[in-house]
Amino acid sequence: MHNYLNIGEIAVITYKERNGDIVTLRFQHGQERDMSFALHCIAEYDPAFTVLLASSEVTV
Repeated sequence: MHNYLNIGEIAVITYKERNGDIVTLRFQHGQERDMSFALHCIAEYDPAFTVLLASSEVTV
């Protein structure tokens, strides 16, 4: 699995569902709050998740 950021994206979060499906969520500028909420929920759901952040200015 290769994660990458597209132009305009602030974060990409990838995690595994209980049924084994891999889910990738992509967040654009303006979705910082949504990304932060998703990150906290997914961290509890699947501690082995991965996340790419566009810059150190994005806070979670």
